[in-house]
Amino acid sequence: MTVYVRHGFQRRGIGRALYEPLIQRLQVNRYHALIAVIALPNNDSVGLHEALGFSKIAHFSQIGHKFGNWQKNLTQCGGIMKRMIYSPVMARFIGEIRAFCLALRTLFLVLLACLPGISHAQSVALSFDDGLDPRRQAQASEWNASLLKALSKAQVTSILFASGSRVDSPQGLSLVKDWGDAGHAVANHTYAHINLGSGQTTLEAFVDDVKRNDSLLQQMPGWTKRFRFPYLKEGETKAKRDGFRDWLKAHEYKTGAVSIDTSDWYYSNRYLAWRTDHPGEDPSRFRSAYLE
Repeated sequence: MTVYVRHGFQRRGIGRALYEPLIQRLQVNRYHALIAVIALPNNDSVGLHEALGFSKIAHFSQIGHKFGNWQKNLTQCGGIMKRMIYSPVMARFIGEIRAFCLALRTLFLVLLACLPGISHAQSVALSFDDGLDPRRQAQASEWNASLLKALSKAQVTSILFASGSRVDSPQGLSLVKDWGDAGHAVANHTYAHINLGSGQTTLEAFVDDVKRNDSLLQQMPGWTKRFRFPYLKEGETKAKRDGFRDWLKAHEYKTGAVSIDTSDWYYSNRYLAWRTDHPGEDPSRFRSAYLE
């Protein structure tokens, strides 16, 4: 794992703001130790890690070649549940490296919004996928209203990529309409949320599914011809990928790409599994890792 802070923005708490939630995430995932390797000299990085509870465990000379010179490296180890815990175990981190990346994406969004120097000449667009299904989610109307209220309070305009299989009911379509009435865009996320990256999904079937969702949603206020791939999969073959791109272009669709993913589904799955194994226990570590 590497955390970079742009030159000129050091000593503003950015490194700590990135690192501390990562440590919280590792606590949620029950990791034992976090090991950092720092190319020397780098007093700022050494100081940051020491402030976070890391301690020097090794010092290597001429271990890597960078910028035309052989580099010296300092290895520091920080305990996750307790500081000053030393462990040589690294393989388990590789298998779960995605957890690190998820936290970085989320924090990057927060930093762009909160640090004017970094967010200068940049913008962040918020989007929401799928939609809510009142047939299966008893609190769908309450959740929908809560989301729209929060966006209105923040004066943020967003886009909902609705999946027809979730919203194809009078109540579900009414919730989608609420987004358009509130000034947000409504766009296409396929009807059945099928995966174009699957070998079992043909291009023809995928196009038919997208057309079905188009017909369902095109009369909605805020409707816009923008498309987001389910699972962000654009096709496992060049023929399928290029074929659907040609279809989008011919039907004047633009795509809804993703650069930052909060992966709320991941938290939900981990939380539900944990709650099953720990009934009645305090879930505050999940709350702090995701919300704080």
